[in-house]
Amino acid sequence: TCLAVAGAHYTPPPAQPFTVEDHMKGRHCVTCKTSAHAIVEHSIGAIVEYPQTGRHADESIAHIFHIEPSTFTFTLHPKLSFQYSLLGDGHGGQ
Repeated sequence: TCLAVAGAHYTPPPAQPFTVEDHMKGRHCVTCKTSAHAIVEHSIGAIVEYPQTGRHADESIAHIFHIEPSTFTFTLHPKLSFQYSLLGDGHGGQ
């Protein structure tokens, strides 16, 4: 069953903290200035209504959404599949 169809039944795995070895090898780095504390990998077609977040503002969780390469085009870019709201941003966040 395609997860996009059965999205309501998808339960994301819990975030896995980066290990000491991950830190030593730089696997926790998102950019040269940003890093994450834990990671969650989601299956192709996963629909995540409420992505797991850190317990406090200084704890970030990276989410990896795998995509089907055959559906990736420049007119149908995966980043167009995201909808989010920041708290208090004036655009529906609270």
